Amino acid sequence: MCLFDLISRINKEEFNVYIHIPEKGELSGELEKAGIPYFVSITDIWIPSKSDWGIMQVVRFFKTLRARIWSIETKIQNLNIDLVYTNSITCIDGAIAAKRMGIPHIWHLHENIKGNTSLKSYLPLSLTYFIANKLTQHFIAVSNIVASPLLTAIRDNKVDVVHNATNLSDFDNQQTPSIHEELALSRHTRLIAIIGGHPLKGHKTFIEAAQNLLTEKQNQQVAFILIGEFEKTYLAILKQLINATQAPHLFHFLGHRNDIPAILRSIHTLVLASESEGLPRVVMEAMAAGKPVVATRCGGPVELVVDGDTGYLVLINDANAIAQRLSYLLDHPEWAQEMGQRGRKKAETDFTMDRYVGSIEKIIKKEITQRWLPQ
Repeated sequence: MCLFDLISRINKEEFNVYIHIPEKGELSGELEKAGIPYFVSITDIWIPSKSDWGIMQVVRFFKTLRARIWSIETKIQNLNIDLVYTNSITCIDGAIAAKRMGIPHIWHLHENIKGNTSLKSYLPLSLTYFIANKLTQHFIAVSNIVASPLLTAIRDNKVDVVHNATNLSDFDNQQTPSIHEELALSRHTRLIAIIGGHPLKGHKTFIEAAQNLLTEKQNQQVAFILIGEFEKTYLAILKQLINATQAPHLFHFLGHRNDIPAILRSIHTLVLASESEGLPRVVMEAMAAGKPVVATRCGGPVELVVDGDTGYLVLINDANAIAQRLSYLLDHPEWAQEMGQRGRKKAETDFTMDRYVGSIEKIIKKEITQRWLPQ
């Protein structure tokens, strides 16, 4: 989504953009609608997920490396590409191809490697960043927490922090069906949501917090919604935990959704219970929708949420603290509304698309210009 936000809004009078993706899916569908040219070609990663980590992944990576690099180099040559932009630190193909072809490369880091239990580099962190530094002219980090270990490792002035953005107009008041109607709930029911299907999102903590809240507020009209695609085994574990609560009927799984703005407009509070986040887009979206946020201090949220002003920050895995904050917001609806309004104002100032796209355009132009300057 962040990549599409950038390429769909970048100044087409200054940039011709070609997208290299590993497979057809939602992104390719959106690219086709927007008339943005793309290529589908095999891609592999040098920093895999823990589930893929192992000798077979290494063999596959090196077995197809030559063909992958050649595919990108051919496009660089045939399309007169001036710069390669890689949208994840986990992928090194574009960086190698750009280095071999003698053109600038920008690496956009959306994810933490340090402290990220879902990613596992084959190399020590310092060596990973050392290699990345040798293959790129500029890094863009989505948050200071993502940039910090990189700055420590490379000690070079070529890292910029550019926070992601959200399209504010998507969250303005529009006449859309309420999620209450879909779930056959009273319009007075306050909905508390968690969005994202990855286990690192902290669903177990969310369910525990909900149970604590229900124990305290047995007569409150409240329900909990979980949005995202869940792996089957993990989903079964979560449902088992929910069935052990005192009110399993108050929990609703909505699966993958493309109407997040409409859902956020219908909820009371967003909970982000993650263990690690580079810069959670959903927090910005909730603030754009004018909703208060209760988030863990797991990295990026600390740079988005002003504790006690636009939302609340709590420690990781602290279900009791989440429940306490939710309880306060339910008991003080006027404050919850004001907190949401303050979040919207912050989004209008800090999370605009113009700021996001303009900042990256400036970095791209700088690197392309420097390529032609006399050495």
